[in-house]
Amino acid sequence: MYQSKEDPDQDNAFRLKDGPVYGVEIELADEESPVIYISKFVYDFKKCGWSGHVSVSDHWKFYYPVRSGDNFIFESKGEYTVSRPKSEKVAGIYGGLVEVVFKKIKLVDVDSPEKIKSLVIDEFKKF
Repeated sequence: MYQSKEDPDQDNAFRLKDGPVYGVEIELADEESPVIYISKFVYDFKKCGWSGHVSVSDHWKFYYPVRSGDNFIFESKGEYTVSRPKSEKVAGIYGGLVEVVFKKIKLVDVDSPEKIKSLVIDEFKKF
């Protein structure tokens, strides 16, 4: 998980930025084959500010919004999927989450340093 250094600082002691949170997750237990999730999480920090840095115990806040579930609405947008909380209550539970834009890539397709750059790193520039 990271934020762009170009985004403005939030007014807090945690040096968080007022911008999206980006993530790369490798899932080895996918039904078909291992995959990489490349995600941009958009939050309304003014509505529901964070109280600190993301910890390991917060993993569920990033896991469920990119997987099917009862709390999110999923919409395909070309090569990306957009996930939005079904209600304001769900958005609050997930730290003020507005939406997640994400893409799944098969891990076996990322087989060289050049592919890491083109399929993972450069993908963040497209969000």
